[in-house]
Amino acid sequence: MASRRSRATIGCLKKRTVALAFLALVVALVAATLLVLRTRWAGERICALAAARAEAASGLPLAFRSCRIEPFRLELEADGVRVGP
Repeated sequence: MASRRSRATIGCLKKRTVALAFLALVVALVAATLLVLRTRWAGERICALAAARAEAASGLPLAFRSCRIEPFRLELEADGVRVGP
């Protein structure tokens, strides 16, 4: 009877350890994603994608001088926006 309890306790501890490790992995991935989104590289890529889609939808060229993403504020700042030829 004591061995059943110890096996159940060990199984519970293993599940808890795996769950905490998974939670730590998810938190680390979210933090890394938010940090990458704040880079100039990510801003330029997202604005280039938006410009390509807007151009495909409207037929007019769209250009940005610079873009910056603030994921914590849910904000995209674009400078030098130019539409048309």
